Amino acid sequence: MEPETMGAKLHEFSERQRDGQALTASELEGLLEQLHGLASDVHGLPHGDQQASTAKIDELRKQYTDWYDAAVEQERTSRPVQTLPALEDEYCEYREQWLEAEADADRRSALEAEIIDCLARVDAKPDSDQVASRIRSFLTDEAGLEGF
Repeated sequence: MEPETMGAKLHEFSERQRDGQALTASELEGLLEQLHGLASDVHGLPHGDQQASTAKIDELRKQYTDWYDAAVEQERTSRPVQTLPALEDEYCEYREQWLEAEADADRRSALEAEIIDCLARVDAKPDSDQVASRIRSFLTDEAGLEGF
């Protein structure tokens, strides 16, 4: 990638930074993925441009990650009361995303937190032993977490 193109891309992300707090978690996740792709393009730049671009990407990534975490927390705390089947569907969706995120440890960690949150809501439901057991098995057997 040419230095001018990289500069334009970074400027575009900086412009979006003004709107970052108003974006949803999924929109922010998409932007983080784009930043990750942009970071891999830095290697083709001259050394001085690499350093400047890498520093700017790291700064943007930190800000977008903070906004993403805040958006996820906001969405989590504003969820309506769910039925046990809806919670089971939510767990299945998180599990599928976790399996797809094989190479992304940060994404997997965030999904594990979502699954643990889902488990807490499942545990609060009557007659939830079977669903809770499946979630606990996933957390210990597949995710390798302890204490569930």
